[in-house]
Amino acid sequence: RTKQKNEGYIPATAVLCSTVRNMQEKKFSEAIPKLRKLGSYFQKYHIVIYENNSRERYRKAYQRELSKVPNDYTFVTEDLTASEFAHPDDTGRIVEPSTFAAKTTRIAMARNKLLDIVQQRFSDEYEYMIVMDLDHGCSKGGGGDVVGPDHVGYSPSVLREAFVKHGNE
Repeated sequence: RTKQKNEGYIPATAVLCSTVRNMQEKKFSEAIPKLRKLGSYFQKYHIVIYENNSRERYRKAYQRELSKVPNDYTFVTEDLTASEFAHPDDTGRIVEPSTFAAKTTRIAMARNKLLDIVQQRFSDEYEYMIVMDLDHGCSKGGGGDVVGPDHVGYSPSVLREAFVKHGNE
């Protein structure tokens, strides 16, 4: 979606990405408008959300919430088997992950899937890929809030300064 210049406008294009799994519907519905607001500071943006192995009720809630917004997003969902989370240990032997390791492995795999999706579908059209945590980074009170006057975080002018400092203007 291409936007007109506004305060804090960043003359660049970006894909805003996140992974999600079994996230509360309320938090998800609060995060999507914030992602879109962040996107509005870019010349052009697209949202990519990757989900795997969420319970069916959450998956339906994500799709219901996304159906309310314009088509400036891509939602990829899949079910992975336990063997797809297997990984080599220190000796090179393939092991099924423990509960803690499974979460870490699942997050790493999901972020790699996001990277693959962006490289395959969007790399020719967008300059930047920004990955954020929807259930903490975009929800009220989360530790990594980015947009909104009621949130602590980076204002559009701070984002713009970051791009200018890195020679992106």
